[in-house]
Amino acid sequence: MLAWALVLQLLQLHADAPLELWNYDDPAAWKTHFPLCDGPLQSPIDLVPTPCSRSPQIERVKVDFAPGLKNGEIMGMNTGRNIKLFFRPENITAPLMQLTFPSKPKFGTYRFLEMVFHWGEELGDHGSEHTIDGKFFDAEVQMVFFSDRYGTYEEARKHPAGLTIVAVPLSADLDRPVPHLTFPIFQLDVILEDLAPVNSTILIEADLTPMMGMMQTALTRYYSYYGSLTAPPCNPVVLWLVSSTEMSLQLEFIVQLYAEIFQDDLLGRKLVMNRRSIQPSMRRVVTVCSEP
Repeated sequence: MLAWALVLQLLQLHADAPLELWNYDDPAAWKTHFPLCDGPLQSPIDLVPTPCSRSPQIERVKVDFAPGLKNGEIMGMNTGRNIKLFFRPENITAPLMQLTFPSKPKFGTYRFLEMVFHWGEELGDHGSEHTIDGKFFDAEVQMVFFSDRYGTYEEARKHPAGLTIVAVPLSADLDRPVPHLTFPIFQLDVILEDLAPVNSTILIEADLTPMMGMMQTALTRYYSYYGSLTAPPCNPVVLWLVSSTEMSLQLEFIVQLYAEIFQDDLLGRKLVMNRRSIQPSMRRVVTVCSEP
């Protein structure tokens, strides 16, 4: 395990993680090229429910949305390791949304950058990265934010607490005795096959207002802990907010993820099981409580 002094030095010497140096076939090999992946505060972890009365009270997180959500755009990208979505409201000078923490140590505003999906290989697989009391989910979506005190994502990921990631566990939309909120996919299922080859992109017009209800639900009750990026270079700079509310993902959409997304441009290697295994929690503090 790396010492903190070395971790801080590596963060300042941060470099991107070229895809040819890592994949999800052998995550244990990541540390060969990316030593931070063998460092402290690694993610994801198993989140164990704790009664509210026994855990620190989570402060209320303020979520602000840009105007122009009704006439927005979504750009999708196949990176070869995941699907990323970038949201652009009609007022393109503002980020889609911002998180504001009113007090220290998380004081400040975080700007939304991108949405990332992780999934398994077929229904019933462990597709989520985080677990809740040992339970996996079919998929997990992560909304990445960076602290505005650093100006850019590239600079923020070099600093402790420079990033905040809101994660939501997702399960296939099957018949259930208890209904779940359906996660909005903005009709991406209609054109998802256009993201089949690596480095492909799509651009669609979309009403982005469903993001408001989704985020309100996700942050009604959540687990909070300090961890890392779940892919190389594994920088331990992330404040994770993992929703305890499981949301449904349209069955057709999740089946498309299994079948239609590839790691190469020749469509020879499917992109599946793009999740990192559970990491040791090392007695990290995990807080959980419902919002007032």
